[in-house]
Amino acid sequence: MFGLTPDEKRVIIFFLLALGLGNAVLLYKKTHPAFAPNLKYGPLELPKPSESKFIAGDTLNNPSAFLKGNQRRKALLTGKINLNSAGQRDLEKLPSIGPVMAKKIIDFRNSSGGFRQVEDLMKVEGIGNKKFNKLRNHVFVDP
Repeated sequence: MFGLTPDEKRVIIFFLLALGLGNAVLLYKKTHPAFAPNLKYGPLELPKPSESKFIAGDTLNNPSAFLKGNQRRKALLTGKINLNSAGQRDLEKLPSIGPVMAKKIIDFRNSSGGFRQVEDLMKVEGIGNKKFNKLRNHVFVDP
């Protein structure tokens, strides 16, 4: 049969039988509507897209992440993260920042009243010159 190996023949036969059985079930379903009421046939109905808008910042852990006009525009255009409004998940996306370091940054921000400049990031325990140089181009500060 077309130079196929025995295994290839078995696979083709299996798929043809599965296709035939599936069509038989759908035909039976069309003629007997009470059979399997949850079984759907026809075009797949995908869920409608939600009308949620992108909000920079993790709104679950940080309600202040609802940025206003210029802040949102700056975050979207530069691709940088605002240290004063970023949530835990956003900070974890930064290079060399894990969950523990992100928590330290948020704790420092809450205790000091926020970052006034990007260099204030070096005041966080565990962030030295080397780590700061990796982060410098990925963050900004809006008071």
